[in-house]
Amino acid sequence: MAPDTDTEQPDDVGRHPALQPFVDDDHQFACHGTSLIVAFSTARLRMFRLYWPETETSSVAGSWGGVVDETDRTIVRRLQQDARLSNRQLARELGVADSTCLARVAALQDRGVITGFHAAVDLGGIGRSVQAHVSIKIRPQALPTASAFCDAVADLPDVIAVYMVTGEADLLAHVAVPTTDELREFVLQLARRPEIADIRSSIIYLSRRAKVIEPVDGP
Repeated sequence: MAPDTDTEQPDDVGRHPALQPFVDDDHQFACHGTSLIVAFSTARLRMFRLYWPETETSSVAGSWGGVVDETDRTIVRRLQQDARLSNRQLARELGVADSTCLARVAALQDRGVITGFHAAVDLGGIGRSVQAHVSIKIRPQALPTASAFCDAVADLPDVIAVYMVTGEADLLAHVAVPTTDELREFVLQLARRPEIADIRSSIIYLSRRAKVIEPVDGP
């Protein structure tokens, strides 16, 4: 895509109601909402939520078509690296006008590619140094039961993410708690629910996460 030679930004850019969720008066990208990595809620702390934003759920088998060209790819890459990057700085890196950059980011949000701008938090730094995967087998094995239970587990304050999986377990919950005693209490409390047929936990000793997930070509 050739660089946009328009250097003037219209006065009303960023003031349209549809653009307010992702720009402030200076056209900076606002760090708010739930995170691909960390989500904050006034009611509870939710981290590493798969359900982003809070009122939606994500699907691994989603439809393709969110990223259009290399400009979109660069926007997705740079905002994963630094969600506080200003619209002006991002536009300069892209070689386009501020208004063009703002419209591109808005379009990526409208298509559900960018779901929020966030802060990454060290779990040990917030008192949750023990992480574990909790494997859960439920009964009856019906999709409505599994889906409802998945939502219920995701709402628990110690839960980072919940995955519906294939194999021996039906669900896999990623949790973070202060101590192993509290992990035991979490498992015992969950095991009392009537939907539980089997529950097992595995403490995570070490984890690594990619800082940037690159878009790939669609089918």
